Amino acid sequence: MKVLIDTHIAIWAVLNDPKLPERARDIILDRENEIFYSTASVWEITIKHMLHPDKLRINGDLLEKGCEENGYIVLPILNKHVSVLETLKRPKDAPKHNDPFDRILVAQAKAEERRAMAVASEQEMKAKVEEMRAKVVSAEAEVPMAMADALRSGNIGIMDYVNYKNVQADTSMRESISKYSQDDNDSTDEQ
Repeated sequence: MKVLIDTHIAIWAVLNDPKLPERARDIILDRENEIFYSTASVWEITIKHMLHPDKLRINGDLLEKGCEENGYIVLPILNKHVSVLETLKRPKDAPKHNDPFDRILVAQAKAEERRAMAVASEQEMKAKVEEMRAKVVSAEAEVPMAMADALRSGNIGIMDYVNYKNVQADTSMRESISKYSQDDNDSTDEQ
C-alpha cells in the first residue's frame, strides 16, 4: 500500500516519539507499504521552527533528513495537487479545519491515489471522543438518582430541585441557541 504520512506522523516517526499512534507505527513498519512524506510537511515545519525555534525540537532540514534515513519517499507539490484543492469538500458533520498544509496533503493523497496517514490519526481521535461522550452520558445518568437520594435524605429541599431543573432548562436553551448560531456561521464560511 502507498501511504502519505501527515506532518505530525512524520515528526513522531522520525523522533521515535511515543505520541505516534500504534496503528500508524504498524503501517509505517509494514515492509509491504511504501511510505511517502510531502514537501508540504518540510515547508510547514520550516515555517513553524522559524517562528518558534524554542518550542519546536525539529526543523525542516532535520525532518527531511530523518524521513530520508527512514526510507520514506519525498512527494513534491505539483500543479495537479494544487488543482485538486478546489475539489475538496468538507462533510457537514466534520469539524472545521482550515490548515492549508493539511489540505494540500489531502489533495496530494487524492491526486496520487495514496491513503493519507492522517485518516488513521483521525479515526483514533474520533474513537477517543466517542469514549469521552460515553463517560459524560454515564455521569449524566447518575444525576437523577443522586438527586432522588438527596431529596429522600433531606440533604436538599424541593426548591433546590426546582432551581436545578431551571438551570437544566436554561442550559438546554443556551446550547440550542449556540448550535443554531454555529450552524449559521458554518454555512457562511462555506460560501
